Formats: sequence, C-alpha cells, structure tokens
Amino acid sequence: MVPNVARFMHAAGGYDPPGYEPKDTARSNWLDAKGRVVALPRVSASQIVNVGLFLLVVVLWLNLVDRRRR
Repeated sequence: MVPNVARFMHAAGGYDPPGYEPKDTARSNWLDAKGRVVALPRVSASQIVNVGLFLLVVVLWLNLVDRRRR
C-alpha cells in the first residue's frame, strides 16, 4: 500500500498547471449553460481547521458527559 501511495503523491506533486486550458473554459461554459454545478464552493484552510476543532470539542465534550453519568 505504501508504494502505491508514494507513487500517487509523487505524480500529484508534479502536476501544477499554470491555469485553465481553453478546452477547460469551453467545458465550463457548456456546463454552465446546462445548469450543472461547475465547481465546488471555495473553502479556505482556516475554515476546515475551525470545523475540525469544533468537532474535536464536541467529541471530547460527549466523552466527558458520558463519564460523569457513570
């Protein structure tokens, strides 16, 4: 499993397009015309960290409340 993950990470690390190619823009416009979702909403790293921390607090809180009942 580790060699497969390492190969994927190595291949993904080399993929760095400078921008969209014309065919990507044409496809995006076509999808917009069809009314389909083109991209995921923008989510910043700080928002992900905040949600993760919130979930961690919820899990810890539920564990503490459960121990007090015993």
